[in-house]
Amino acid sequence: MMPLMTERCVLTPLSMKHLPTMVKLYRNAEVREYLGGIRTIEEVKEQMENMLMNLSSSYWIVSDKYTHHHLGFIAL
Repeated sequence: MMPLMTERCVLTPLSMKHLPTMVKLYRNAEVREYLGGIRTIEEVKEQMENMLMNLSSSYWIVSDKYTHHHLGFIAL
C-alpha cells in the first residue's frame, strides 16, 4: 500500500520497520497514562504483529510531511 499525503501529513502503512517508533510511543509514560501503562518491548512487538494480522483494520503511522517527525498512529 502506498503512503497517503495531506497538506501537512504523511500516512504510511504500519510495518515492522516501525517497531522503534512504536516502542517509543508504547514506552512513554505520559502517552500511556490512561491506556494501561507502559509496555515492554516484547509486548509492543507482539501488539504490532497482532495489528498487522488484523485484516479488518489498517494501521497507519502519521508523520509531519516536512520534518518527518512522528505524530502518532491511527487505525481505519
